[in-house]
Amino acid sequence: MLTGPNNDRLTWLYAHYYADGEGVLTANSTLDPTRALVASNRICAIGKYVGLGFTPLDGVTGPTHRQHHTGATFAADMVTFSYLNLNYLFYSCTNLASVSGLGNLSGVRSMRYTFSSARSRPSTSGASTRRR
Repeated sequence: MLTGPNNDRLTWLYAHYYADGEGVLTANSTLDPTRALVASNRICAIGKYVGLGFTPLDGVTGPTHRQHHTGATFAADMVTFSYLNLNYLFYSCTNLASVSGLGNLSGVRSMRYTFSSARSRPSTSGASTRRR
């Protein structure tokens, strides 16, 4: 049974996709007013997805547009999440070239196949060097 999105116990994050190909994953819904927005929505922090895709705000339901993702940023406020499931998050994002802010993901519990089906391993920045 689904619950009301404002009356459930799930933890949500936001994904904002901009015209320059970057997806920003963040704890808040605030958009960057200096950038052209393509799509924006909530994602369940513990949900299991098979690749993030989007339908442009001016489009119709159809293709996932995963090939348009060229970069991803995990915002600094992502450290507030104590539990994140990133399994398959960028699955089939074949043109993903860079990922930044990995050091902001202290609550990640699983990243199985996160970059599966990518043509090459994306460059990363902000990665944590501490050992667990």
